[in-house]
Amino acid sequence: MFNYKYNYDKIIKQNLLTKFTYINPFEIPSVNKVVLRFNISQDSLKILLPTASAIFVLATQKPSLNLHKKIQITLSIKSGIFLSCKLSLRKDKKDIFLENLVFFIFPKVKNVHYFFYNKMLQFNIKNVFLYKELENDYDYFQDLPKLNVSMYFNNIKNFTEVSIFLICLNFPFTKYINKKSLSN
Repeated sequence: MFNYKYNYDKIIKQNLLTKFTYINPFEIPSVNKVVLRFNISQDSLKILLPTASAIFVLATQKPSLNLHKKIQITLSIKSGIFLSCKLSLRKDKKDIFLENLVFFIFPKVKNVHYFFYNKMLQFNIKNVFLYKELENDYDYFQDLPKLNVSMYFNNIKNFTEVSIFLICLNFPFTKYINKKSLSN
């Protein structure tokens, strides 16, 4: 089941070692955590429970609901309003999620636009029903917003390391990748 871990240990590390020079083996980039987030608008608070249960079904871990703490008159946001449903994955659950993403979801998606900023890669999955777990209960999950996935990396020095890492991981790489500068 852990093809991602085997792939990382045997293939990705070797490819990165051949293309870049590392003094210490702990300098090799890796994915630190994966954050899943559904953003909830004020108009659609009725989908709060389906979003929380959808993240629970996808990652088998209880999500946290984020509240807005301050009043912002310009955005017409009151305090105490739910803004998002968020979950951070680490270790084995991160590996299982990435494996499902690469082997089952990305072959069904035509193009994915990535945003890279400060050692974080972010992309959206617009059709959440590509997951079989959610497709079975379509009536309950039909109003879900798009799923925002953020991958946080360790020891990234430049964008070429990220691109080689993702190519070795079999991510669908489109030619439109928005690259932003790294802050060291």
